[in-house]
Amino acid sequence: MDVPFKATFVLSDDSAIEEPKVLLKSTASTQITEFAKVREVSKSGKLTLYEAIVTVKRGQTGGKWEWVLYPLRDSLGNTSTS
Repeated sequence: MDVPFKATFVLSDDSAIEEPKVLLKSTASTQITEFAKVREVSKSGKLTLYEAIVTVKRGQTGGKWEWVLYPLRDSLGNTSTS
């Protein structure tokens, strides 16, 4: 059975952050999920709350999975390094 996972996270920035790219990665293998569906939940000043939903599909490696946040990019062209 496919298993959906949801994460909420807050990012802080003075300019508009492009939609963050996140996915899940198995810690026991090289398997990864597709990119999560990310939506902005709320914004207050520099803080933006996001929700990400992704599915680990039936047949993928069991065990521990970790969230991976790809380097961020903002509307000014700045990027994070990790």
